[in-house]
Amino acid sequence: MKPDLRSPLERSIDKLVSTYVDSSQLEEIERGDLSILNARYGIDFDNHAEHWCFRAGSASEAEKDDQYENVDLCVNQTKDLTQFLRVMLIDARNAVSNWDYPRPIFESYSKYLAPALFKYKKNTLIIQQLPLNTVDLYAEITCFDWIPYDRNGQDRDRNHIEDAFEICPIKDLSSKKQMNRWVHEAIEHVFEDRRNLMTIDNVDIYIKGITLDVSTVNRNAFDSFYTEHNLSFFKRHASYRKDHEVLTTRKTWLDAQVLPNRKCVQFARLIYILKVGRWFTDQTKRILDELMSNTHPQIITLEKDDVKTLHWIITHLSPQETCDTERGIYYDLFGFYPPLNNNRDYQREWNELKHHFYKNQYIDQQFAEGLFSLWDE
Repeated sequence: MKPDLRSPLERSIDKLVSTYVDSSQLEEIERGDLSILNARYGIDFDNHAEHWCFRAGSASEAEKDDQYENVDLCVNQTKDLTQFLRVMLIDARNAVSNWDYPRPIFESYSKYLAPALFKYKKNTLIIQQLPLNTVDLYAEITCFDWIPYDRNGQDRDRNHIEDAFEICPIKDLSSKKQMNRWVHEAIEHVFEDRRNLMTIDNVDIYIKGITLDVSTVNRNAFDSFYTEHNLSFFKRHASYRKDHEVLTTRKTWLDAQVLPNRKCVQFARLIYILKVGRWFTDQTKRILDELMSNTHPQIITLEKDDVKTLHWIITHLSPQETCDTERGIYYDLFGFYPPLNNNRDYQREWNELKHHFYKNQYIDQQFAEGLFSLWDE
């Protein structure tokens, strides 16, 4: 019997492929063009890209601690990728269905502002750029040098472990070629330092984080996986597609933009409607500049970071295409458009905007009266 010279990762990928894939799809999977979940079930997590995402969260989430704190992904799950994918989709189901057992691994974001600002009315808004459909991988790579000294002739230990961290498309977990390419690229500088006189003896890879764009996946595709594995389905009325939902195990991190309190979030709702509803006139720009310069402290006082985030939202909503998209998503969520300035009867349309805010409780009445008074002067 020949010895099995495959690494644990290679064995795990081979097991995954043999469990789920027929021979006609092997070449695409090995090239990294197709994931196993997509090939077998139509669960398409294959498109990966950076995307700004938005979460209606709590103040405690905005403290920006360790990005991977308290996430139960720090075991060597690449030793059994078949089990890893099963557990990942169970955790995704629990998050989408808002089931808390055993405890939520994923945090829920939207790819657009409307759900985070208007559907889920919380007192903190978190904005992060997330790498969709990726895994955050940490590797410990055990190496052996062929020569026991460095370029200067100094002795050094021939056995050494190199650390590497990479954000990889989740479909690469199905491909030995792609995973081996990543490992070698991660320590390319070490090979160069050793003049390529080095071998890799072992690789331990740890999955530190996952980010999934579930919004584009048909419910029937998820159901086919859960049926085959004798698992319960999503909650039938889960609105993950309408919410354009993204799931991530990442916690709020240093590059996140945060509006940390109720008043700031309510102010952001007004800015959103003014931009998306075509109310962003010279008068509006002047009033917003005054408010964000704390010219009206009796109405609102903003911290420097609050102003930075509010300006970011204004810039984000500046392209017409973005406003058109957000307007459509708002309609899909609620069955009506946000109040629009159609340049017909300005006073009537402005009164409709104010009524819309009061009726839907987007803003506290006293705060709203202070804000709207600036436009009514």
